[in-house]
Amino acid sequence: MFPQPEDDIDMDTGLTPVDLAHLMEELGGAPEPEALGPEGTRLLLQQEFERMLEDAYQETNLGAGVQDQFIADELPKIGDEDDDKDTHCFDSELVENDEYFPYPNKTIMLLDIMDNLPRCRFTGDQISLILHFATKLGVANVPSLKSFRKIQKSLQLSCGNKPKKSTSHPGNIFYMNDIRDTLAADMANPLVAPHLHFYPEETTGPICETFQAERWIEYTPSQLTPMYPRGNKHFWIEEIAQLLDGRFVIPHTWIVRNGKLTADVSFVARTGDGRWKLEDDFEKTVKALDLHEDFDGIRALFGNELSWVDARDVPPMPNSMRELVEEDEDLFVIMVSPWADDVSGNRSKQYNKHMNMCAGNGCLPGRLLQQEFHIHFISTSPHASSAEQFATFRDHVKSTETCHWGGSKKEKEMEKLYHECHLAGAARNVAEIRDNLEKQLRMARHGDKKGIEDLQRSTGTKDKITQHWIEALPKKVTALRLESPRRTKDDIASELQIWLDQQPGDKFNPLLDITGRQCSPRQIL
Repeated sequence: MFPQPEDDIDMDTGLTPVDLAHLMEELGGAPEPEALGPEGTRLLLQQEFERMLEDAYQETNLGAGVQDQFIADELPKIGDEDDDKDTHCFDSELVENDEYFPYPNKTIMLLDIMDNLPRCRFTGDQISLILHFATKLGVANVPSLKSFRKIQKSLQLSCGNKPKKSTSHPGNIFYMNDIRDTLAADMANPLVAPHLHFYPEETTGPICETFQAERWIEYTPSQLTPMYPRGNKHFWIEEIAQLLDGRFVIPHTWIVRNGKLTADVSFVARTGDGRWKLEDDFEKTVKALDLHEDFDGIRALFGNELSWVDARDVPPMPNSMRELVEEDEDLFVIMVSPWADDVSGNRSKQYNKHMNMCAGNGCLPGRLLQQEFHIHFISTSPHASSAEQFATFRDHVKSTETCHWGGSKKEKEMEKLYHECHLAGAARNVAEIRDNLEKQLRMARHGDKKGIEDLQRSTGTKDKITQHWIEALPKKVTALRLESPRRTKDDIASELQIWLDQQPGDKFNPLLDITGRQCSPRQIL
C-alpha cells in the first residue's frame, strides 16, 4: 500500500520509558500499559534513580578537572549564599546544648560520627548530598559543607591528640600518639571510667582478668594505686586513718576481696599522754567503707605533729606520693599492655611491611579489651623497628630473647632435650644479655661477621639498636685496612672503640634494665 523507503530509517529515539511516558502525556495521549516483569521494574527504578542523581549534580555546574575534596563544595549547599550564619556552629562560646558538648547540637554530632565511621568512609560529595537531603527533609540545624568542615577542624584542634614526631637513634623518623592522652580519654569517658579496676583482686574462682592474676601482687603497694578516694577524703597507704568504730589504723595495701575493696592494716593506739603507738605487728583486714577519717582529718583533730612512743617502725607521714598530685586530686596507677606487630601497609595482596605498635588499658576487664574500641593505636613505621618505637614509648624495653633450651634440629629431637623443653629452664638476666651484646660489638670491631651470626643464633640475643652499630663497624674495619694494610686488628679495634664511645645515642637497647627478661622462649626469625 505504501511505497518501500529507499533506506532503512533508524527509529531509535534514545528516550527512556520514563521520558516517553512524559512526552505522551504532554501530547495528550497515554502510552499503552505494558506489563513489566521484576527485571523490567528493577531497571526502571534504577534509571529513575540515576536520573535524579544526574540532576542533582547538574545543578552545581561543575567544571572538569575539579579535585575530589572540592567536588563536595560545589554540590547543592545549605546557606552558601550567606555562609556567615553558620558561624555559630563552630563557636564554643555559643554552644546551643551542653548535652552534646563539644558539639553545638545533636545534628552536628550525628553528622560527625557518620563522617568518621572507620569502616564506612564518606567522600566529600557524598556528605554534601546527605546535607542536601537532610535540608530538604526539614532537619533542623543542618550546616553547609564548608561550615561542617570548619566545625570538624575546630574540634580536632581543641579535642584531638596530635601525633608527635620522633627520631630514633638510627635516624628513622616516625610519629607516635602520646599514651598519656589516650589514658586521659579513658578516664574522661563516662562509658569507660566505671569499668576501670585500679586495685588487685583476690578471687577463689577461675582467674579471668589481669587484675586477678598474681602479676599485680608482685608489685609493692607503693607501685600500685596508693590511695582510696571517697567524697572529699583521701585515704593513703602508710598514713593513720580512723574507723567508724573509733579505732585507728595504718592501711598498707588495697585489695578487692569478694567484690569489696579492703585494706590490710596495722592498728594504732593513742596513749594517755597523747602519743601514738603501734599495737602489734600483725596485719588485719578491714573494709574500705569502714574508714571514717583520713590523715588530714586526724591532723585537724590532734595537730600536725604526731608524737610516737617508738617511731622506728612507723612510716614517714604524710605519704611522699602526695607530692605527685594537688591537694584535691586523686592518684591512680594504670597498667598498660603495649605490643608491636608487623602488618602489611597495602590494601592489595602485595606485602609491604609496617611495624605497628598498639596498647591496651590493663585496668579494663577482658570482655572490653577484646573490643576494637579499646585497642589504642600508638605508632606505625615501615622503617623504625619495634625496639625503636618502644624506646620512644618507654625508656626501656627488651627486643628479642630466648631461653637456654635448644640446639640443632637433630639435638632437639633427642629424648633429653625433648623433655627439657617442657620444663622451666634457667632464667635469663640483664647481665647475661648485656654480656652477649658486648661480645657482638667486640666481634664487630674486629670485622668478624660470621662469628656474630653464630653467636646470635646460639644465644638467641639480637638487639636492634646494637645491630645498627654491628653493621656499621665492619665497614669501618674494611676502610681502615685499605688505608693502612699493615695495621693490626687490635689497633684498628682500639680506634673503633674510641670512635664508638664518641657517637651519640644508645649502643644497647635502652630497655635492658626493665623486668621481663624471663619471658617465654622465642626464636630469631
